[in-house]
Amino acid sequence: MNLPEIVIRQPKRRGPRLLWIAGLTALGVIALWGLFILARHAFEDDAAKYRRELDELLAVRKTLTQSLREKRDENEVLRDELAFLRQSQQVESEATQLLRTELGDLQGELLELREQLAFYRGIVSPDVIKAGVRVHGLKLSPVGGTPRYRYELVLVQAVRRQGSAEGQFKLVVEGVRDGRPVTVAWHELREESDEMQRYDFQYFQEFDGMIKLPAGLKPQRIRVQLIPDGSAPAVEEVLEWRRSVLAAEVPSRSP
Repeated sequence: MNLPEIVIRQPKRRGPRLLWIAGLTALGVIALWGLFILARHAFEDDAAKYRRELDELLAVRKTLTQSLREKRDENEVLRDELAFLRQSQQVESEATQLLRTELGDLQGELLELREQLAFYRGIVSPDVIKAGVRVHGLKLSPVGGTPRYRYELVLVQAVRRQGSAEGQFKLVVEGVRDGRPVTVAWHELREESDEMQRYDFQYFQEFDGMIKLPAGLKPQRIRVQLIPDGSAPAVEEVLEWRRSVLAAEVPSRSP
């Protein structure tokens, strides 16, 4: 009977292999730890860098915010100053306009006073004591571009003359029509009546009325004929038409 062959094998030695694996594992762990440390330092450096940059940005933002607040305050002050200046300018403009208006009124009053002074000087002047009735002023105002004119006549006599001046007056216009000289009598000028106007005053008297020029007439002169009652001689004064039309308005007075 053959007995089976028994083979006894010695187990292989794994010690060096395990040590190698353990060493590699340890090296891997150390490498990973080193990488972690490096990554951590890098992260901390980056974090510190970003923190510094963030702090700088926050500081810049704070500075800009403060500057913006100051600019807003400055703009508000400037707006208030601008509104004040505009209001002051408006007040100054209104005051200037008011002063100009008052100055114009005063100048108008001064002109009127000067005209009145000249008027009364003409009445009380010693040179006209014996002059009798005379024409102080005549104004002709056109009516709406028509051949009609409104006349305003002022007659005076010297203050030192005693008694009233009584009589009549009429107007006569001289001009040119169709190249020939023409004289237009009072009855042709008057629209209401061809009668002469009467005057009766001691110092002065004002008259007004309407006259109408014939078609095609170019007026050159206007004659004022004063015919006193009684034996006193008639008085005639010749005035340039253009000067009468452009003459300043005779101020209203009360005898």
